[in-house]
This record gives sequence, structure tokens and C-alpha cells, in this order.
Amino acid sequence: MILPEAPEDGPKVAPEEFARRKHQVWLITGLMVLGFCLAATLLLVVFAFYGEDIRLILATLFNR
Repeated sequence: MILPEAPEDGPKVAPEEFARRKHQVWLITGLMVLGFCLAATLLLVVFAFYGEDIRLILATLFNR
């Protein structure tokens, strides 16, 4: 049985271009993680200072 040739793994990219893209991916990933951490920290701070007020507002809105 004759097997067909294996397909290429994808388009070939120059090593410099690959390194640039790799750095861009890490930069974007790092910025997304940093943004998520900042948003979570902001939520914690807001709930720490205004948690009781938020609970009362939600209880009033939903009649509980």
C-alpha cells in the first residue's frame, strides 16, 4: 500500500517573523492577565467599601 506524502505543517515563517509574533502573543496575553487582575482588584475594593450599600440596593431592587 502506498501512503500519500504527509502534508506540510503549515506555511513556513522566517525565524525573525516567528520571534516577533511570539513576543506579540506573550505581550497580549500578559496585558489580558494584567487587565483581569486589575478588574478583580477593583471589584474587591468596591465591595469592601460599599458592600453593605450594594447589598441593600440589590435587596430593594429584587424585594428580598
